[in-house]
Amino acid sequence: FFFSSRRRHTRCSGVSWARRCVQETGTGSCVSNVTYIDGEKGELEYRGYDIKDLAENCTFIEVCYLLLYGELPSETELIKFEETVVSEMLVHEKLIGFYNGFKQGAHPMAIMTGVVGALSAFMYDDFDLKDPKAREIATIRIIAKLPTIASIAYRTAMGLPIVYPKKRYNYI
Repeated sequence: FFFSSRRRHTRCSGVSWARRCVQETGTGSCVSNVTYIDGEKGELEYRGYDIKDLAENCTFIEVCYLLLYGELPSETELIKFEETVVSEMLVHEKLIGFYNGFKQGAHPMAIMTGVVGALSAFMYDDFDLKDPKAREIATIRIIAKLPTIASIAYRTAMGLPIVYPKKRYNYI
């Protein structure tokens, strides 16, 4: 597929640069290796790709890969990445027990916020923040588990029984 724009932006000092931009100009403009934002012009890019092009031409999983690795995946890379994500979709049974503490009718986002906060107690036995591979694995696990967490949060709010994801289906 064809993308109308792809720009490479120079590396900047990240958060401090973005904070300075907002303080000095009053805008939400930012340039980083991952995101380019110019709120006044209505521009948003991820890794040099216009968000509109990504939304129209890519799957969510392809955009996740782009954000993680800096490039859109080849067909082989996409298949492998999606298989990895799907293999991490299930959440610990004890985490599912957290949902019982929310009343029917609670807002799904409130439920999801509480459960995502508890997720760290179930995912990071020996997580080393300084290890790039460990960060990659943790990121993939979060990408994989969020649709499951969101689905169960919605079903809890509606008073419906939990339906577990089926690995034989693709991610989304």
